[in-house]
Amino acid sequence: MNNTNIDTFCTAWRTGLRSVWNLSNTTHSDLLQLLSDDLPIFDELCRRSLMFIYKCLFHSSRLVKFVSRYGVMFARQKSTIGSNFQFCVSRFKFSKSAFFNGCININHMDRQHCYSFTDDSDRRYCVAQFLRLLLLLRDRPS
Repeated sequence: MNNTNIDTFCTAWRTGLRSVWNLSNTTHSDLLQLLSDDLPIFDELCRRSLMFIYKCLFHSSRLVKFVSRYGVMFARQKSTIGSNFQFCVSRFKFSKSAFFNGCININHMDRQHCYSFTDDSDRRYCVAQFLRLLLLLRDRPS
């Protein structure tokens, strides 16, 4: 998850969203993820990485389980799967034991896992909803 190509991809994704919605290049990226009412693309990539790791850890093949468990439990930062696991667990702020016990529903993670909501983020959410309504009004057929 610390590859520079991921940053390039996320930048291209946000540029594409601005283009599709016909928004200014200066539209803040926080508004983009709120407008799309979905996780930011980087957090979606982290979520998918965790899903892959989970499937490897609980795979039917003993070899796949062994290699993935070794990477996560022992090799950690020396292996790609281990470093991605450490990064994503700390980014989403949940315990490793909750992940291993299946207490985290990776398929239904939403932006509450990514952000602690404050008055400022609530205000941004309202601004994004208002902007979404304006975009619908602008783009509706005549």
